[in-house]
Amino acid sequence: KMKAQEYRITFTLHHIISDGWSFDIILKELSALYNNEISNHHEKLGHAFQYSAYLEWLDQSMKTVEWESHEKYLMDNFASGSMTVNLPFDYSKLSKSGFKSNKEILKLPKEMAAAIKQFSIKNGYTQFMVLISFFKLLIHRLSGQDEIVLGIPVSGRSLINSEKCVGYFAHIMPVKSVYDSRQTYQQFLSAVKESLLNAYDHQDYPYGVFLERMKEQKLNKKNNFINVIFNMDVSFNGFSSSDLKSEILDDQSEYGQFDLGMNIMAVKDELLLIIDYRTDLFKQETISRFLKYYYNICKDLLKNKNQKINNINMLPQEELEQLLIEWNDTGRKFSEAICLHQLFEKQAEKYPDNVAIVFEEKKLTYKELNEKSNQVAHYLQSKGVKPETLVAICVERSVEMMVGLLGILKAGGAYVPLDPEYPQGRLAYMLKDSQSSVLISQDSLLAILPEHNAEVICLDKDWSVIDKMAKSNVDSGVNDSNLAYVIYTSGSTGNPKGVMTQHNSIANRLLWNQWRYQLTSEDALLQKTTFCFDVSVWELFCPMLAGCRLVLAKPGGHRDNQYLINIIKNEKISIIDFVPAMLQVMIATPGFDECPSLKRVFVGGEALSAELMNQYYEFLDIPLHNFYGPTEAAIDVTSFECIKGSDLTRIPIGKPLANTQLYILNKDLKPVPVGVVGELHIGGIQLARGYLNREALTKEKFIDNPFADAPGAKLYKTGDHVRYLEDGNIEYLGRIDDQVKIRGFRIELGEIESQLREFRGISKAVVLLRKDKPGND
Repeated sequence: KMKAQEYRITFTLHHIISDGWSFDIILKELSALYNNEISNHHEKLGHAFQYSAYLEWLDQSMKTVEWESHEKYLMDNFASGSMTVNLPFDYSKLSKSGFKSNKEILKLPKEMAAAIKQFSIKNGYTQFMVLISFFKLLIHRLSGQDEIVLGIPVSGRSLINSEKCVGYFAHIMPVKSVYDSRQTYQQFLSAVKESLLNAYDHQDYPYGVFLERMKEQKLNKKNNFINVIFNMDVSFNGFSSSDLKSEILDDQSEYGQFDLGMNIMAVKDELLLIIDYRTDLFKQETISRFLKYYYNICKDLLKNKNQKINNINMLPQEELEQLLIEWNDTGRKFSEAICLHQLFEKQAEKYPDNVAIVFEEKKLTYKELNEKSNQVAHYLQSKGVKPETLVAICVERSVEMMVGLLGILKAGGAYVPLDPEYPQGRLAYMLKDSQSSVLISQDSLLAILPEHNAEVICLDKDWSVIDKMAKSNVDSGVNDSNLAYVIYTSGSTGNPKGVMTQHNSIANRLLWNQWRYQLTSEDALLQKTTFCFDVSVWELFCPMLAGCRLVLAKPGGHRDNQYLINIIKNEKISIIDFVPAMLQVMIATPGFDECPSLKRVFVGGEALSAELMNQYYEFLDIPLHNFYGPTEAAIDVTSFECIKGSDLTRIPIGKPLANTQLYILNKDLKPVPVGVVGELHIGGIQLARGYLNREALTKEKFIDNPFADAPGAKLYKTGDHVRYLEDGNIEYLGRIDDQVKIRGFRIELGEIESQLREFRGISKAVVLLRKDKPGND
C-alpha cells in the first residue's frame, strides 16, 4: 500500500528497443527534465545521436576486413563445439517448454568483498575476471565439462556517442574456458583473463548475427545455444533530485532468457550474488546450494590462491559428510565368516525333507541335494580340486546343474560356467584363459565342446562312479575369502574377461536379500537365466538360504512367455526376476496378471523406465523392486522399491545394500554434489577380487579407495553416469563408454568391432545400438 505522498513510475521497455544501459540514460534524462522544471531552468539535454546511425554503422562494418576477422574468430572457436552447458537440472528439459524464472540472492560479507578487490588489484586483474573465474570453476564442477562456454552481456556501444543513445545495442559475447585439473588457480585465472581479452577484441560482432551465419553454413547443431551467462551489473544512478528521495525497485519479471545466469552487484562495500534461473528446470533449494558452492569456492581460493583447481573445496562440510558417511552408513553383521555352500548346508540341516529343487518331473529334497553334491565334491577332491581351483562346468539347465555347482563349491573350488549355446570360439577362450584342469559336463554336450586339456567329468555317464563317494559334508578348508565363481563378461578388446568373486562377497548379497525380504520355506523362486549371467547366482542360491523351492525352467524356456506364465501358476512361484525388456514382454502376454502366487517381482540388468513401471502397476498390484549392480560387485549393490502412482520421470536405482559403499565422483575422484552427474564408484565387501589374468585391467578398474580407513580397500569404477537425488536415492543416467545392455546382457560394442576387424578387407568397424524400431534392442 502506497502512502499519500509516495509515487511510483513504471517502465516497460522491450528488448527490441532498449537495453539496461538505455534505462540508465532514461533515468538521467528524466532527472534532468524534472530538475529543469522545478528550477525553471530549461537546459537542453545536449545530444543528437540516433539509433539509425548505429544501424548504418553496423551495416557498413559488416563489409570490412575487420568484420571478417571477428567472424573467423567466432567460427574457429565456437562453431564446431557446443556452446550449451550440461547443467544438473532437477526437471527434464525435454518435458518442459516454459521460460518462467525466479532469482536467489546471497550477500558476500564485506571482508570477502574487500579481499577479492585487493587480490584483483595486487595481481593485475579486474574484479570481473576474478569473479567470473570462480563462476567458471563452479560451472565446471556442476557440469563435468572441460570446455565451458559462458555468455557475457556486452554493451555493444563501440561507436562514438552511442553511449548516450537509447536503443538495443547490447548482445551476448561467448567466452570459452578450458579446464585442466593440473593447473593451479593462478594459471587458470591467467587463462581466463586471456580468453576474456581475446573475446573483447571481437565483441562488436552480435551474437544473433553469429547464430544466423552458423545456420546459413549448416554448422549450428540443434539446441546449440548459450544457456548460461555471467554479468556484473551496471550501477543505475537512479532518479536524482534535491527535493525528492527515490529508489529503484527490483523488477519482478518472471521470464528467463537463459537456463541459468549469475549477476553480481556491488552495493556499497558488499557484493550481491544473484542467480536467475528457470523454475521449470531448477528447484529453489538447488539454486541456494549453487550459491553456497560459489561462496565456498571464493572462501577456499582466498585462503590458498596457489592450490590446484581440482583440490578446491566447494562442498559444505555437512553435505560432504552426508555424501561420504551418512548415506554410506550401511554396516550390518549378518553372521560369522561363512561360505556360499555352507549357507545351503544350514538349510539342509534345518529343512531336510523340504523340496529344494524342481525340474519338470524331477525333484530333490534338501537332504538329497546335499548328499548328491557332497558325492560330487568328494569325487572332485580326488581329482585334485581344492580352494582356489577353477572348475569349468558346461551343462544344460537341470537338477544336475545345481548338483554340479554345489559340488564344486563344497570341494573348495570356484566354478566357471560355460553356456552350451555359446560359440565354440568363446568357449575355447574361456577354457584356455581359466586354465581349468577339470570340466564338468553331460554326455550329450561333449560333441559341441572345443578342444581343451581339462579332465571331463560327466554328471550322467560317470554318475555310477560318483555315486560310490561319501554323502557326508566335505571339509575342504575353504574360507570366505576364497573364490566362489568366475563369470566371464564381455570384453572391449575382443576377448571376454573373467570376474573373480569371493564367497564373502556373494554371501553378503544373499544374506542382505534374506534379511530384507524374509523369504520362508513356503516360497518358490523360478530360475530361468543362463548361469553365465551373474543374476543366475541370486536365482540359484537365494532359495537355498531360506529352505524354499528352486524351480528350474527348461532349457530355452526363458524364451517362451506362455511357458513361463504356466510354470509360475503351476509351481506357485512367489518370487521372480526379470530384465526390464522381458518384463515388458510379460506384461503384454495374456495371463501374466492372473498369477496369484506372485508376491514380489524384481527387475535389474538394465534401466527401468517410468513408463514400464506405470504399465506394470496397471496390471499387477505386487511390489516391484528395481536393482542395479555390475558383475564386478556380486550382482547388485543398490535397491529401490518402486512407488505406485509416482510422478517420477526416471526410476532411481536406489540406495546401497548392507556393507556396501557408493561414491559419485568426478574425473578427479572428488565427490560431486547432490544432483550433479558423476561416475559411480563402488566400495565394500561385495567387490570382486579383480579380473582373472588381467592385472593391468584390474589396476585400472579397481582403484585405491581414498575414503576408507582399511588398508588395501578398493573402489570399482563402474563407467556408469549417475547422480544423487535429494533423498539419497541414486538415479542412473547412462554409460560413459560404448558399453550397452541388451535384455540384461552386458555387451561392449568394441568387442564386436574388434571381431569384425579380424575379417580380411575390413580395416575399420563401427557398431551401434539401434533403438529406432520397437524390438530392435
